Formats: sequence, structure tokens, C-alpha cells
Amino acid sequence: TFDKLILALRKFGRLSELRTAREKYHEIFLCTPKMWEEWLQDEMEVITDIDEKKTLLQIYKDATEGYYSFDLITKRIEFEYAMVKSNSINVDDFQNNINKSLLIAGSDINNGNKIWKLIRDIYTQMHRDSDNYDKKYGAIRDLFLKQLKIPLQNSEDTLIEFEKWGKMNKNVVIDEHVVQARNLHNIASKKRYTREERE
Repeated sequence: TFDKLILALRKFGRLSELRTAREKYHEIFLCTPKMWEEWLQDEMEVITDIDEKKTLLQIYKDATEGYYSFDLITKRIEFEYAMVKSNSINVDDFQNNINKSLLIAGSDINNGNKIWKLIRDIYTQMHRDSDNYDKKYGAIRDLFLKQLKIPLQNSEDTLIEFEKWGKMNKNVVIDEHVVQARNLHNIASKKRYTREERE
């Protein structure tokens, strides 16, 4: 079977044949998150140039379009951001993936807060050298507000973090934003509590 073939080729480090077997398997079946993680790990160990990184990125894209895996989605974002920093991929393409990832993984009630924080950290780094204050911090403010619309675990901590952050960035966070954040949080919390009661 394909499973046994892949296992044997991986055991003996025959990467070229292993890659072909995996590609054939992927054409016929859905790879599980574990299979994708092993595939990515094996490829990561041998990449040396930009073309191989782009090949790895395509594997990440395929991996995040099959079974839902929060870990694979966040790892793809981290990998893509590393490529953005080395000018290997277009920033707009990266932004499109961020938007798509937030739509999917950002609504994960148990883990969603982690990806929102990851993206805020990335935005902070991306705009660190920008002279446009509103662009630099306005995007982060908007991320906070978008997150607070969603019923997620630990949303209380997010609201507290936003209010503390707002006090340090009063040029982009005014009183109306704080009121908006609290209202969004209240609505999302009620949805979360209703869902938890049903479950």
C-alpha cells in the first residue's frame, strides 16, 4: 500500500522517491495533518535555495486546503512571513493568506485567539519602520476589533490587552474605539455562552 511504501522510503531516507510517492498519494487521497507535517519536516531539512522554498510553500498551500489543521495554518503563516522578510514572495499574496487564515482559523473557539495574536505580532514587525503612524497602529487596532466580534475563549483577556494597548497608542485608539470594543465583546461573549450551554 501507499502508506507502507511511504513509511519504508522515509525510513531509508530516499527523498526523491518519497516525494513522488507522496505526490501520487495526494492525487488520489486526502493526506492527514500528520502526513503533511512529516512531509513538510522532511522537505524542510533539505531546502537550500529560493526555488525549493517556493516548492515547500506550495506543499503548505496544499496542506491547508485539505483537512482543517490549526497548527498547519499557523506554521504556513510563519513560513510565508519568513519568505516576505527575505523578499521571496509578494506582500499582497501574504496578506491574502492572512485574510483567508483569519476567516478559517480565527473563528476556532478554542485556538482562534492564538492566530489573532500571531498576526498582530507580525503586523507590529512589518510596520516597525513605517513613518505612517496611522497605518502602523491603525491596522493593529482594527485586528483587535475584528477579533472581539468573534466568540472565542479568553476574549476577556483580549479586551483587557486592547485597552492597555490603547492607552499607549492614544492617537489611534479614542474613547469611541474602547466603547466599541466593549460592546463587541459583550455580544460575542453572549454567543459563546449560549453555544457552551447547548454543548
